[in-house]
Amino acid sequence: MSSPKSLVIPDKSGYDTSMFNIPVKYANFLEKILIPNGLVKDRTHKLAVDILGTLPSECKGLVVLCVLKGGYKFCSELVDAMEKFICSSDINMSIKVEFIRLKSYHNVSSTGEIQVIGLSDLSVLQGKHVLIVEDIVDTGMTMTKALKQWYQRRVRGLWAGL
Repeated sequence: MSSPKSLVIPDKSGYDTSMFNIPVKYANFLEKILIPNGLVKDRTHKLAVDILGTLPSECKGLVVLCVLKGGYKFCSELVDAMEKFICSSDINMSIKVEFIRLKSYHNVSSTGEIQVIGLSDLSVLQGKHVLIVEDIVDTGMTMTKALKQWYQRRVRGLWAGL
């Protein structure tokens, strides 16, 4: 399998809004459509297939940790694409989704510590294959600390989909 490639969108590119059905209330605020919905869905499906292709063959169950609040929509689309691919292939795997929040800020300042909210006992991840799905990573410090915490829980495999 080839390594994933980045999608680069050159400056001043995009599609003319007349090519799309734009709600009237947004029409005056849009100059161009940078990434059409179909392309986003196709890339999400490709990411799902790539993720499943990187999992070890002995993986029979995957725990997806959806980082709220922003990651839920992307996570839902990604898990749906993974499940569709699993159903249409000879992969025998279950997917369980857990929702968490990562908190490392108080007001606008970083506390230096990370608080995981929503998964009452992180030890349930021990021995599991875990995929963390997050929508946006700013400096990466919160995610780095979270990954370190989860590695300490002796997860079997750990991946991040951003």
